[in-house]
Amino acid sequence: MKKSRSISLGLVPLVAASFANCSDTTPTHQRVCVDQQNLVVQNVQCAPPQNRGSGSYPYYWYYMPYRAGGYPIGAALSGGSLTAPTAPGVRIGEGNIVRGGFGSTAGSVGG
Repeated sequence: MKKSRSISLGLVPLVAASFANCSDTTPTHQRVCVDQQNLVVQNVQCAPPQNRGSGSYPYYWYYMPYRAGGYPIGAALSGGSLTAPTAPGVRIGEGNIVRGGFGSTAGSVGG
């Protein structure tokens, strides 16, 4: 007796419903490390939150709208905020930093 490799159509609505319950995980905002002139620097430059703003740590987390391509190092940012947005539905991701060059981009850098 040959076994069938088909699946029951009764499973399709069940599987579709489980995917419908998945929420969008794309960030709405991203934090990017900037210097005192709001120029993007590598995320590792940013101070731990307790040191933010001290004279010995001139780098800050700057919250910008999410941009899939990231913000390139050296870019001047404006329109963001030094405080994280807290509205319902806001999802903050690490800033993707575009390092430039032929075929080279970087993913998130911890911070």
